[in-house]
Amino acid sequence: MPSTSVNRCVALAIATVAFRDETSAIYVTAEMPKTCCPGDLAHLGFARLNPGIKYFVSTGSKEYRNGQAEFLRASPELFEENYGTLGKITPLDK
Repeated sequence: MPSTSVNRCVALAIATVAFRDETSAIYVTAEMPKTCCPGDLAHLGFARLNPGIKYFVSTGSKEYRNGQAEFLRASPELFEENYGTLGKITPLDK
């Protein structure tokens, strides 16, 4: 089933499915732009990373998503450093 039918966040969808017996597999495709987390799509190589994501996952910024933040990184700079270590990501074929 599409990961977005479990959760918008791919990481949460994977964790949820890991504890369910009734779902054997989930998938993510480039055709999920409106229902899948934009950060996930970028991390998986399906989309370009929106520059505002660094604020959303760290401290927040009024210019991006009205200041909403997940506080997953201590600063936008730390996010950029972490993201830069990933290198080029190429999605698998269909």
